[in-house]
Amino acid sequence: MDVQQLLPLFDKVFKGRQKKPTDCIRISNEAELLVFDDKLKGHCICKLFEEASEEERALSLTLINPNEREIAIWAFDGCFISSKITGKRCDLIFFDASDFCFAEFKMEVQSTSSLHNILAKRTDAIEQLKASFDILRNAFAERATSWPTMSYFAYVVTPAFFPSKDTSMADFAIDFWDETNAKLIEATSRIFK
Repeated sequence: MDVQQLLPLFDKVFKGRQKKPTDCIRISNEAELLVFDDKLKGHCICKLFEEASEEERALSLTLINPNEREIAIWAFDGCFISSKITGKRCDLIFFDASDFCFAEFKMEVQSTSSLHNILAKRTDAIEQLKASFDILRNAFAERATSWPTMSYFAYVVTPAFFPSKDTSMADFAIDFWDETNAKLIEATSRIFK
């Protein structure tokens, strides 16, 4: 399924909500795009690399799209789901014709944060990612609609100085896969091939 076919599918499974998914989705075929959680706007926004400030670049997830295919960027928390609604969910969903990705930003941790605080942020991000899978799966089930057959990924987006990304994420990755069928990754970029 290509991006244009997926858009009406999401509007269908979330029919009746105050905002349709497509109200919060931006389509891009840029070779490089930055996405970050804009605290002033209350949701994720996209910028071209050359338009972003140094601070925005440091707090972003970089989407690298060398073949300039269509990518949908969905501001999930704060746009599609109002920040006033309680419950866990991720900040962002993005996808192309073959890969469907969830992302949770945890950029507010400082380099001086304790390992306990860093682990707590990672754990919270993983819970938010799992909850987002559940939100989508439940919406598809309620409408008796098939969940798209794609490769699924979940990104915990953290500052570059976060320690031991590979080892700490490995502790969570197997359980995450068992619960969601998605590969769990801690990174600040995604390359679409």
